[in-house]
Amino acid sequence: MVKLFYRDDTLANKISYIHLLLFVAALPFDGFYSDLALFSFAIHTFIHVRRQDFRRLWCKELLVLSSVYLLTVAGTIYTVNKGQAVSDWGRLLGIFLIPLLFLLNRIDLRKYRYPLLMAFSLTCTITVIYLYADALAIVLYNRMPLSSMFTPFFINHNFSEPIGLHPTFLSMYSALSLICLVHFLLKESSRWRKVAYAVCIFILSAGMIQAGSKSILIAILVIVNFVLPFYYVEKSRRLKFMLLTLCLSLLAVAIIYTSDNFRNRYVAGLKTDLVADTATLATADPRIVRWKAALSVIKESPIIGHGSGDEVDQLKEEYFRQKLYTSYLFHLNTHNQYLAFLVKGGGIGLLVYLYTLCFGFRRALRGKNIFLMSFLLLVATVSFSENILDANKGVFFYAFFFSLFILPGAAAKTADRATPAARSAFLKNNPLAINT
Repeated sequence: MVKLFYRDDTLANKISYIHLLLFVAALPFDGFYSDLALFSFAIHTFIHVRRQDFRRLWCKELLVLSSVYLLTVAGTIYTVNKGQAVSDWGRLLGIFLIPLLFLLNRIDLRKYRYPLLMAFSLTCTITVIYLYADALAIVLYNRMPLSSMFTPFFINHNFSEPIGLHPTFLSMYSALSLICLVHFLLKESSRWRKVAYAVCIFILSAGMIQAGSKSILIAILVIVNFVLPFYYVEKSRRLKFMLLTLCLSLLAVAIIYTSDNFRNRYVAGLKTDLVADTATLATADPRIVRWKAALSVIKESPIIGHGSGDEVDQLKEEYFRQKLYTSYLFHLNTHNQYLAFLVKGGGIGLLVYLYTLCFGFRRALRGKNIFLMSFLLLVATVSFSENILDANKGVFFYAFFFSLFILPGAAAKTADRATPAARSAFLKNNPLAINT
């Protein structure tokens, strides 16, 4: 059983934990609440910081985790849009600030990692329940058939609109929560709690399908069929387990395919995104034509890019030249994080981002960390279809959970540098530290 609150800690650490608890609980909602919780946590951290705490900043993890932000600052030097570049500093500040605060704060992240993941998972489950309740209220008020809840009126953006959250981010939050709950279910001994976890997993799965994010669906299928078996199933039973999950995945895909609305969203929508001929489309410009326009812009400065804050301005000129008027009028970005780094930072920028992801993947493999592995697969997959770091919710998701899974916390770091006897005592009192 995962406890949400611990009594055996200092008052300062308890207050720090409450701040982080409020932060993860506010993630699915208006950015104001997340900003407020992070700002309060920062003030609390700096009030209690001591001179020796700054020694923990001299670590490779901080440099890697904040590399995207440092790249943005460096890109300001040669950009032609200084105002937008400086604005990007504020938008991406969380990528630098969150790991910095985690290192300065004395809270033991290994101790509170599971409770924070549980709180986040429960918050996402309640959020999905609320969205379904809101959709049901609209259906009943307008005397519509219940089947209309699975029509385009309540799918994708229309499903997540009541809380003002992009459906891809809702799906991404739900996917990580689902993986966390699967872990808790497999480790739980109580039958009733297992049932509760299973119900939450079902609700989150339904919410992900309703949100209609194709990239998240692909990522979760990869995690369930190829990642979970290697972390939770013995080698002798792994093949049978993978065949079982594959059959269940195919069944889920078949159910989606039998619904005209979901088939149009997932299958026809994917085909539309990959159609290069805009003359045959009556909707917005597909992603692939915007990617081709971005490649034309990248060729102008392939090494260092065009600088921070320049992506949309540079793309608009190319959109207009290629007669992509919808993308031009609505100021659309590349909808591809990798291409976005190429536009702004060139090959150097892309390499920095790829190195950051590879650093995380290596840690996940070496530490057998299912949470970090799942998180990185979600981020890497979504980066093909969205500019995940162009929105507040994407920045906070990336910065917070990357730091939570990578950084061991002040107490744990002290134990890592302690004598074998002291480290043994620490691990005995903090069993979660073993699975960092």
